[in-house]
Amino acid sequence: METNHQRIDQFKQELADVNVKTPVDQGERTYLIAGMALAVVGLVVILIGWWGASGTAIVAEQIPYLISGGVLGLGLVVIGGALFVRYSLTRYLRFWVIRSIYEERAQADRQVEALERLEVALRETAGARGASAAAGVGGAGPVAAARQAHVADAGTGASTDPTAF
Repeated sequence: METNHQRIDQFKQELADVNVKTPVDQGERTYLIAGMALAVVGLVVILIGWWGASGTAIVAEQIPYLISGGVLGLGLVVIGGALFVRYSLTRYLRFWVIRSIYEERAQADRQVEALERLEVALRETAGARGASAAAGVGGAGPVAAARQAHVADAGTGASTDPTAF
């Protein structure tokens, strides 16, 4: 059975063989910061538009402030929020997928080890029962020996074999 370090090295080699372009962290970070900055600038533009519109009571004079400050500011906030969510989720999901793959491999290793232990236990049990049957104990063969061992275990309610489940 391979050790955990060998499996990690094998996993790294398989990832290298996939030939997927490694993400450039600086580009993602730039878009993430740009998204935050656009959202902040959008809020500032909305506040400037509100401040300009609040200086007059005439609706016709407030409409240009509403259009330039409100709509432009809202657009900047939406675009900035979209950039921020997209690139922050990309980083998180990349980490999550790699972690999930690692945990699935570790679980598969544990299952393989358990199956190997079970196989060894079954072979030892079958070998011991086959030897006793061949020696003439309890009947004509391994099936009779297994049946006899089962009947003996059933009478006591517990198995004396430590590998029995």
